[in-house]
Amino acid sequence: MDKIIASTQENEWTGSIALDDADELYLREYALKHGHIGSSDHILGFKVTNLTVCLYYGKDTYLNLTQKGKEPKMSEFDISITEFFELFKRVSFAVSRSNIGNGLA
Repeated sequence: MDKIIASTQENEWTGSIALDDADELYLREYALKHGHIGSSDHILGFKVTNLTVCLYYGKDTYLNLTQKGKEPKMSEFDISITEFFELFKRVSFAVSRSNIGNGLA
């Protein structure tokens, strides 16, 4: 699995994001409840593009999977913007114009 990096067609704004799980229904519980992962699976990462979530998951840690020569499983599903943000208690975006480089974000 390649490094998960956010991108758009033009990438005019780039940066990073930090998220805290919500208190009750968080991403893993949502994915489990809706049948996107199994009960013994752990989410290793995810990418959101136009509110389609792409989960990378497995029954082991990413390091153990790669040492065994295995790739994480993947599941995609659509989600509303309201549902997505309800999965997190706090959200922080930091972005800057891409032509600034790593100057601000």
